[in-house]
Amino acid sequence: KIGFIGITCHWLTPKFETIDILLCCEKIPYPHTSQAILSFISTKLKEFDLEQKVIFAVSDNGANMIRAFKDSEKISQFKKLIKFFTTSVKQSEHLDQAQITIAKNKNSEIQENDLIRFIDDNSEQEDVNITDKTDETDNKDGVENEEANELIEISKLKLLRNISDVRTRWNSSYYSWQRLLELREAIEWLATTLPLQRENNA
Repeated sequence: KIGFIGITCHWLTPKFETIDILLCCEKIPYPHTSQAILSFISTKLKEFDLEQKVIFAVSDNGANMIRAFKDSEKISQFKKLIKFFTTSVKQSEHLDQAQITIAKNKNSEIQENDLIRFIDDNSEQEDVNITDKTDETDNKDGVENEEANELIEISKLKLLRNISDVRTRWNSSYYSWQRLLELREAIEWLATTLPLQRENNA
């Protein structure tokens, strides 16, 4: 008995143009077990240097295909991550705080860069006294304005919630993984800070 298996790749360009290509279509030896299918796919992904570039896989409902992707370590990790942030209220709160912290840090970096450009642009003007201007902005009104600006910036922040992977919705997995990618920076921040918070019983 001879079977064939094909792999088609789909991706978006930086201009959001959809591209698809037939990566391969080859014979696969019998029996067509889930292990054989997973081994074939893993080999092809490694051959074309795509191991770290695949974020989603679509197949038919054959039991061997379903089992093959279920046994895939990478896909399993994604599903565990989705469940981790959708079933725990506390972890969702941590994720919100991570997004706020990152937004504050980015806002500080932008303000600092703007200040450097301001000083550079005015460095040739003899009547500019940077020390005096620094003292002026260090008063109570200046502090209040800075806090108000920060509150305005944070109020504009749209906190993202993770999307549950629902079996009865065919596209829910796609949206779940897409949201994980959008939350990647916040999740990476949590990965480095949560162990410290646990030690402090936070």
